[in-house]
Amino acid sequence: MKQERQEIVKLLTEKDNFLVTTFESDKIETLSAVLAMGMILNKLGKNFYIFTPETPKVNFSFLPSNSLMSSEISGNNLLILVAEDKSKLKKMLWEKKDGFLRLEVVSKNEPFTPQDVSFTYQKPQIDYLLVLGSPRFGANEKLAKFKDRPVINIDYHKDNNSFGKYNWLDERAYSLVEMLVSLVEALEMGSQKEIKDKDIATLLYAAILWRSKGLIGKVPSKIFSVVAQLLSWGAKKNKIDIFGKFCQPKP
Repeated sequence: MKQERQEIVKLLTEKDNFLVTTFESDKIETLSAVLAMGMILNKLGKNFYIFTPETPKVNFSFLPSNSLMSSEISGNNLLILVAEDKSKLKKMLWEKKDGFLRLEVVSKNEPFTPQDVSFTYQKPQIDYLLVLGSPRFGANEKLAKFKDRPVINIDYHKDNNSFGKYNWLDERAYSLVEMLVSLVEALEMGSQKEIKDKDIATLLYAAILWRSKGLIGKVPSKIFSVVAQLLSWGAKKNKIDIFGKFCQPKP
């Protein structure tokens, strides 16, 4: 199990372009975990998209960075091409003005001419699909175009059918939270970067509240240690408690 996690740590450290998704979009636990994974990739300086094949049926608007989640995969990225002999730049400035993003690029050499610059559109570059908390890989037409991409499968369900090229499955885990906390720790060690922050901690705190129905009932004792760890990372406990009703599964 440690070996599988380390293999995924290596991929997340060395590769650059990921699509993070789940096929369990009706659960706050998995939605929170998907958003937390996006924030983890952001801390690593990676390019990522967060995609849910279906529009979530639960209210997740209280989760940090919820606007990053979409049931659409972004269409095209703007690609600006600059003539090679003008590629040494003196400065590049940008500002938001009158509803537009204004870019100003100044060459170190000769001034730009219309022939030196062009633009085009580029499809999103996605090298790996990262699927969280899903026992099965669901069919989805929007993901069909990426069917040849390797899949990283992270899950704790006992009936997961190991659908990924890379599978990190922990049947002993109570939730995704334990797995992602250990992933953050391993990534910090492997990348020498500070990854844990308040938003990641808050997302994982929300996930464990949903999974444990508010930390009541038969909750393994180690989960309280994980919660204490998240609070030490800066989890915004009060923010999640205010919306506690959303952390419970609908009847």
